[in-house]
Amino acid sequence: MRDYLTKASLRERLGVEEKNKAAVSRYIREAVDEGAIKQFDEDAPKKLRKYVPFWA
Repeated sequence: MRDYLTKASLRERLGVEEKNKAAVSRYIREAVDEGAIKQFDEDAPKKLRKYVPFWA
């Protein structure tokens, strides 16, 4: 799909309710820690971060 992964897009894809958005942050943090994804723009503010696969 060539879209960036964001917290909002992951919430939408997984059907996570707004009140459970902390879980999405944890999933993204774990994926970054494991090296599966990386931050697209290192200088982006926390709320505007986008992520891409590690190979991109």
